[in-house]
Amino acid sequence: MFALRLAIFRRIVDGRYRLTYRPDHPVPVEDWLRLQQRFSHLLRGENRDHLSEIQAQVEADWAALLERCGEDQPVQAVPTARAAQI
Repeated sequence: MFALRLAIFRRIVDGRYRLTYRPDHPVPVEDWLRLQQRFSHLLRGENRDHLSEIQAQVEADWAALLERCGEDQPVQAVPTARAAQI
């Protein structure tokens, strides 16, 4: 997601959204951010609430996109054993 496992692939066909890729195992935002030093401040204890807000927004946006595409509800993000596997 942002690596293929986190990316959202969609297109509009005949004025309707169509999902062209749906990850089998979505990666949590924290795992993705951990790979990028520029976001390290979000991983500190005092900023964990911001990280939770970001994850909640990503999940809400994904659910809204799935609804627009007429898809089932989203699969929940599952923490990876190693963030480097993204």
